[in-house]
Amino acid sequence: MHSPIRITSIGSGNVAWHITKALKNIGCEINQVYSKNKDNALSLALRLNCDPTDSLSQLNTDSDLYLIMISDDAIVEAINEMPELNKGQIVAHTSGSVPSTVLAQKYDHYGSIYPLQTFLRNQDVDVSKVPFLVYGNTPESLRFLRMTATKLSPSVSEVNDYERLHYHLSAVFINNFTNHIACIADQILDKNNLDSSILFSLMKTTFEKISKGNTCINQTGPAKRNDIKLMEKHLQLLKDNDSWKNIYKSISDSIKHQYENLK
Repeated sequence: MHSPIRITSIGSGNVAWHITKALKNIGCEINQVYSKNKDNALSLALRLNCDPTDSLSQLNTDSDLYLIMISDDAIVEAINEMPELNKGQIVAHTSGSVPSTVLAQKYDHYGSIYPLQTFLRNQDVDVSKVPFLVYGNTPESLRFLRMTATKLSPSVSEVNDYERLHYHLSAVFINNFTNHIACIADQILDKNNLDSSILFSLMKTTFEKISKGNTCINQTGPAKRNDIKLMEKHLQLLKDNDSWKNIYKSISDSIKHQYENLK
């Protein structure tokens, strides 16, 4: 009988909250949780029945995998403060944009295991349906990270740092930007005492179409047909908000440019 994979969680935020639970559910042993905020470390550690710490220099050194799940800007500093490890242990981060090579300055076996999903602590996520993008700098680390990810989800792909960054960029467009535009739509209607729930059916249809592919073929709207008069009407409604007006103009110009080239 194989002993469980021992994991140290470096981070206690939204990603760590979901991924550590999923790792525990597949039989991994979460040894320790680090957060610079001691209360946050304790909160997640209590959930996982493991030890908390707010000191990177005090991390245990007997885990198989050290999984860094903190903000991108904090990763390099965290690595500098982490202890030296044995040659067989693996250090990986879950960032979509930070190159895995930042780990090479200190560790022999390193990589990334990036869950391509948005996470909020108070919203359930079925991790088994999340695509994982993995990379390992050695055959051993790649095999280990791929094996671990495959236990979490059947959707696992091996990608290098350059490919992962492009996936991350695309995810920002489809998730963060789309959500921001939906937020603007809500504010436009709220500002005029109109019911934003009326858009729900359109939102559902839009994302059903997106999920089936052919996104470029499915494009509709005034910018695609170059309806200048209608776009001017819309811009007039946005005259008091330069930011929203610029977003409208920028996206409309991008749509017009793309479909002018396809004619």
